[in-house]
Amino acid sequence: MEPTTDKGGCLHRFTREAYYGGRVEVYRESFDGTCPTCKNVGSRCTEDHQPLQVLNYGDVNSMYPWAMLGPMPTELSFVREGKVDLERAAKNHLGFVDCTVVVPEATYLPPLPVRTDSKLIFPTGTFSGVWTTEELALLPKVGGRVTQIRRSVWFRGQPIFTDYVHYWYAFRDKMKATYDLAMDMIAKLFLNSLYGKMGMNSKRETLWFYPTDEQFDKHKLVPIADARFGAYKEVTHSEPPYVIPHIAAWVTSRSRARLWTLMHAFLEAGYRLYYCDTDSIVTDGPITDSAKLGDLKTVCQIKRAKFIAPKMYFLEQTDGEHFIKAKGFSAGFGAKSLTEKEFDSIIEHREKVQIQRMRKMREGMRSKQTFPAMMKVMKGVKKGLLDEKRIHLSDGNTKPIHLETNGH
Repeated sequence: MEPTTDKGGCLHRFTREAYYGGRVEVYRESFDGTCPTCKNVGSRCTEDHQPLQVLNYGDVNSMYPWAMLGPMPTELSFVREGKVDLERAAKNHLGFVDCTVVVPEATYLPPLPVRTDSKLIFPTGTFSGVWTTEELALLPKVGGRVTQIRRSVWFRGQPIFTDYVHYWYAFRDKMKATYDLAMDMIAKLFLNSLYGKMGMNSKRETLWFYPTDEQFDKHKLVPIADARFGAYKEVTHSEPPYVIPHIAAWVTSRSRARLWTLMHAFLEAGYRLYYCDTDSIVTDGPITDSAKLGDLKTVCQIKRAKFIAPKMYFLEQTDGEHFIKAKGFSAGFGAKSLTEKEFDSIIEHREKVQIQRMRKMREGMRSKQTFPAMMKVMKGVKKGLLDEKRIHLSDGNTKPIHLETNGH
């Protein structure tokens, strides 16, 4: 295959289309130790059914650093318009493919992400998008296929982050005599933030306070409505050399593919999924703990759970501890967390609860209050917060959303 020129426009714009976020989904709404088939508890479960006593909450060890250990798309090799032999090209190259795919409607765990209405879903059906060959390779495992290829961009791969990952990950080894918690946290930050820096958006917004006449002349400043402190904003566009979206897209793609592979293995073994969040899985399957990068380790075991929506759930651990995740309702700065009763009130009765949080800068400017400062607010469920990424069924299970689209 001979290299060709990039006829379709900006390379960064094309590969950025394959830059999706993490996978966060509810698969089953609740768990109370009963068998979902016969509804009996634990050892009283019908002999033919899998007795459930606990759920296992597993985290993938340093998912993004693991993904960075693989080959990264570095040198542009060739671009193709139209049909290409994906299997042949992917043997020696890393590809980004604009295509139409079919995922069978019966698929419980579809592998490909799609942006729709500001959400990331993983649907069944016929739909189009730009994906990496890392994720497209999962399609045959669910009986899916690529039906049309419009354009593809191919890179040579090099493991450019190996030394970087191993250097920083060594600081996270708690078994070392030289282990230091502060260095552990610094290493975690360096490991998890590098790929995101490469995927930064070119659009930037800068705040200015009491700009001088000279600054007004040099910059396009727009006043912030109803704001104090002489506040203005400026929107600029920047393309620094460290912004390389195809590397950021590849790292996140490998991470989603790894999570899917781990979850698919549980399903293939006859176990159930309950929830996932970027690098974690809640399942009734056994987790074999491993310290290796990219492998699962047990965080806790759960005897009761309510999974409402992505990042909205209640867990009661086997040690009696309760944990509530409620995006947008975090207490912060030592304030009390939600109780189970408050959690139920928010979800079931749409009631509001009082939370305490730091006032945001723009809130302070608009409310004419001194900041930084703590504030108490009554907060309830916003419209759309509980809109799901999967369809909830009457038995507490869920299924993927089904799409039938012919174009982008």
